Amino acid sequence: MKEGHVVLGMAALGILMVSAGAVQAVVVEIAFEAVVTHVDAGNGVLDGVVGIGDTFVGTYCYDTATPGSKPAPPPWNPDLMVYEYDTFPSGVTLTVSDFTAMTNPTNVRFDVVIGSIAAVHMGYDVFGWMSHDNIVAGVHGITVSEIFLSAGTNVMFGEHGPVDGDTTLPVGPLDLAKWDFISVVVTGTSVDGLDNWRIISDVTSMQSIPEPATVFLVIAGALLAHGRRSPTQPSTVASPSVNGARR
Repeated sequence: MKEGHVVLGMAALGILMVSAGAVQAVVVEIAFEAVVTHVDAGNGVLDGVVGIGDTFVGTYCYDTATPGSKPAPPPWNPDLMVYEYDTFPSGVTLTVSDFTAMTNPTNVRFDVVIGSIAAVHMGYDVFGWMSHDNIVAGVHGITVSEIFLSAGTNVMFGEHGPVDGDTTLPVGPLDLAKWDFISVVVTGTSVDGLDNWRIISDVTSMQSIPEPATVFLVIAGALLAHGRRSPTQPSTVASPSVNGARR
């Protein structure tokens, strides 16, 4: 009975620690997949490397503790917040086949934007990020100029959109069902600067990547649950194997 209380107590402590981490966490890392819908590559520099229908697998990361700043409002008076990052691990990494593009970890220039743009009869909620200094691997003869995500949706006045006036940074993945589009675009040039190229993709999934502490607590909880047993049942830790596998 006492052992059961200990297990439940540790599990409760784990839940409290995870909850506290969720409230206080400042580093957000999101994994995503995006299907390539358009490839425009001068002189065929991406031929055989990236094609329509291929899938980008990537992650982006930012720190919610970073203060944002509102840009000077143009005539349509948008309510936008810009968050600027210059330190690793903020940035983005994405891979398809042997092609990898990522934020330069030694010179991070990564911006995140969230907010709304008011139009005549409707609003427009937006979220996006852009990496301005990047490196590339797996393909020779090209450079990566920009990697950016753009999400947007029309919102009629009186309705609630995915941003809904809240310009604080989201602590989780975007809800794909609430956005009209979410695209990831990669642009660049040939090393000699004579040819431009561009890849456009549509995001098909997003999910949070747990912090290491959260992963540890999940694993610890699983081990505790596995180790919990009835006092009347013998331990199976030292049980013999069957066909080479433990029961």
